[in-house]
Formats: sequence, C-alpha cells, structure tokens
Amino acid sequence: MEYHQDTQKEELINSALKLCCISIDNIKWGLLYSGAGIYQSIEEKEFKKIVNSFDVNYESKDLIDNIVLLKCSYKKGKPFLPFVDSNSSGKYVWDSNSFNKTIYPLAQSFSILSLLKAMDLLKSQDSLLSYLMHLTAQNFYDFATTYMRNEDGLFIAVEDKTRNINDELKIKTIQKEAKIIDQILMHEALLYLYNSSLAYNSDTPSIERYKIEKDNLFNFIFENCNQILEMSSKEISLIISSLSRCYDITRNDEEKTKYHLLVFLLCAELESRIKITGEIQRSCLDTIISSIITHFRALSALLEGYHITRMENFKDAAIRIYNTLLDLYDPYYSLFIQGNYSKISYSIRDIAEIIKSLLLVYISTQDEKALKILNDFYTFTIENSSIIPSISQRKTNFMNYEVTMPEIIPNTLDVYKAPVFIKSFRVSCRKTPPTITPSKSYNSIYSTYSSYIFLYYLSKIIEPKKSIEEILNESTEDNSNI
Repeated sequence: MEYHQDTQKEELINSALKLCCISIDNIKWGLLYSGAGIYQSIEEKEFKKIVNSFDVNYESKDLIDNIVLLKCSYKKGKPFLPFVDSNSSGKYVWDSNSFNKTIYPLAQSFSILSLLKAMDLLKSQDSLLSYLMHLTAQNFYDFATTYMRNEDGLFIAVEDKTRNINDELKIKTIQKEAKIIDQILMHEALLYLYNSSLAYNSDTPSIERYKIEKDNLFNFIFENCNQILEMSSKEISLIISSLSRCYDITRNDEEKTKYHLLVFLLCAELESRIKITGEIQRSCLDTIISSIITHFRALSALLEGYHITRMENFKDAAIRIYNTLLDLYDPYYSLFIQGNYSKISYSIRDIAEIIKSLLLVYISTQDEKALKILNDFYTFTIENSSIIPSISQRKTNFMNYEVTMPEIIPNTLDVYKAPVFIKSFRVSCRKTPPTITPSKSYNSIYSTYSSYIFLYYLSKIIEPKKSIEEILNESTEDNSNI
C-alpha cells in the first residue's frame, strides 16, 4: 500500500507542532493559572519587581498578571473558568470545591519535568514565562523535600488538610512505604532541575543541594537494582524510559556509564518476559499477559534501550511487540482496540504512550505504516476526541514556526473551560459515526506526564533544519562511543 511518505512526514511535523503547543498550554493553565495546589506566598511588590525586570509584551501581560504560583499539584480538579470575565488577579483559578487535595510524588516529579522542558523550549521567545516555570519547578521540589518524605528520606504521598488559605499548613501523610518508581521519577526530575539550575546560574547553595540529593536518590536506585528486576513489566518499562532520558539529560560521563548499565540489565529482563508471539507477561513470576498499554510501554522502552546500548536483540524484541499490536489496530476508527467495541476508553496517558511508541518505531525503522497510523491516531485521539476542552490561541509561534491550531477545538473564552488535557474519553461504536464522551476532570499525574512526553520526544523532530534521518544518525553516533 502506498502511503506517500513525504506527505506523511509533513503531516507528522504539523501534528508535532500542534501537540507541543497544546502541551505548553496544558502546563501553563494546569500549573500556573489553575490554583490547583498549595499557593506559594509572594508579596505583590516582589512579583511585580520580577515581572518588570523582563520585557513583557502587551498580549502576554494579562496571563502573567493572573499567574498563581504553586508549591505542589493536587491530584485532580475540574478545569472550568467561573471567573473568566473578572478583572481581578487570579481570574482563571478553577473551582476549589472540585479539587482532590491528595499530592502524589509522581505528580510533583512530572510537574517539575514538564515545567523544565517547556522552559527550555520557550527561553528564546518568552524569557519571563520561562523564568516563572523554572521558579515553580524549584518550588515544587522544595515542597516535596519538606513535606513528602518518610523516615527513610524517601518520597511518599500526602494530603493537604488545611481548611482555609490563611490557616497554618496541615499536611497529612497517607503513605508509609515508599514506591521505588516514585524515587526514580523524582531522581529524573532532580537531575533535570540540577542541570537547568546550572544553566540559569542559580544560587550555589541550591545547586549543591540538588546535586547531593540526586546522587543520594541514584545510589538508592542502584542499590535496589535486584528488587527493580522483579517488578512488573509495566514498571520496568517506565523505569527504562526514565533512565534513558536521564542518560540523555546528564553531561557526566560516569553517570552515563551507570545509566547505560541499568538500562541494559532492565531491557534484558524485559526481553526475557516476551513470548514468541510478541506478548508480554506481567512479571517474572506472573505469566498472565499484560495490558495493551503495557505492551506499548515495553515497545518504547526496548527501542530506547536499543538506541543507548546498540543491542540488536532489544530492537528485534520491540518489533515483535509492535507486530502483535498491529493486529489490534482498526483503521476505520484509527484506534487500537482489544476486546469489546462497546467499551473503548482512552486516557491522555494512554495516548501519550502510543504516540511516543509509534514515533520511536518510525525513527528506528522508517516504517511508513507506523507513520500513517501515528498521524491518524493523533487526529482522532487529540483533535477529534474533545480530550482538550479548548484552545487559548488560534495562531501561535513555536520554535520559529507559525502554528495554526485545529479549528475543531473551541476557543477558551467561548466555552469557559481551561485548555488542558482532561483525563480520558469513552467511545461508543453503536452509532455511525461513533459517539465520543469526554471525562470532566483534570488528573495532574496523567496530564503533566503526557505534556512532558509530548514535549520531550516530539520537539526533537521539529528542530529547524534537521530531518528525522539526521536525528537518528546523531543518536547512533553519540551512543557508539559508550
């Protein structure tokens, strides 16, 4: 079948640009304007002093004036804008009655990571917003280190029990045993924060503290390698991807060598769980087949492991998984469907995993079918599904491109809904065309994770004057020296 690869490549670039802009909107409106977390106290004069030290254009001034600096991200809330016509500061804050005030380590780490990635991409076009994102990321980590540790100094979930905003802060611990996956993702966040703080030339005491704490977390991870090897296939896949990004983020050769070793060991373990059919069992002891999303996570992880280690068997194992997943793809709906067609549901996190996996398959193999599926899947799940309630700007600039956002998604001020990723949607195939029912809530873990994944992987393929083939060749050259 002819897929007209050049046209599909152009469509991929356009989709990537739109998805990156949508992801940045999600970060801004979910973490900077929503008020869905504990407020960072700052004097109005001090905030204005920061703002006035930058050259703020007229178009962005309204949004800057309505930023509510946070120290953490609540589990979820409803992204409605009841005060959108108000002239008062903070007019885009969501209804606090809709907030679930549980605070998870993963929400903190993904918030930090998404803020920092967006900050890097926006530095040249909006230095003030970039600075405020970096400041918020620091606040999020400071809160986590102060309030979200157990007796062993590891990160755990807590809940904000403070009744009124002016009352003394009351944080209740709701988890005693720390999860290894939480520590690994917090390590990635701290590594990124340490590197970005060096680039920003932040105060030396903070940089030194970040270095000490990231090293302590990595030592914990390294010392628990045997326990990690026994974790579920889902968790191992997420860990491989995180360590692969750490390998990419760090500039320290010794750290690269350690990440390389861990990625190799974990990929080898994951590969051993793949059946001849390409299906993956849940763990080393549980032979039940994993969920479809775990298959996508494992596919991504093995391809990332391949690009670091250059082990062909990891790539071969990933392609076996991919071929199995192709049997579940329905081109009529542009969805991967397993089981009952009347109970199809996708979360934004699922969508991020699948787009990331298809992109890595295409970059690794130049498979035209994967590219076509990726573009069609994006159109259905992002543009046509209402998983994004609104668009804040119809036209915008990103990475020196003029980006026109999808007309099918309404303007923010027309629907009074924030331009963020909501948690999920359901599809009913009983009617033609199928009916789509979006959820109403924003989930901080799902949302910030998805923004980070989209920005991290998609921004690489839209870097000006670089082709996908050049990116792949660079990856090969960089890793051949390890």
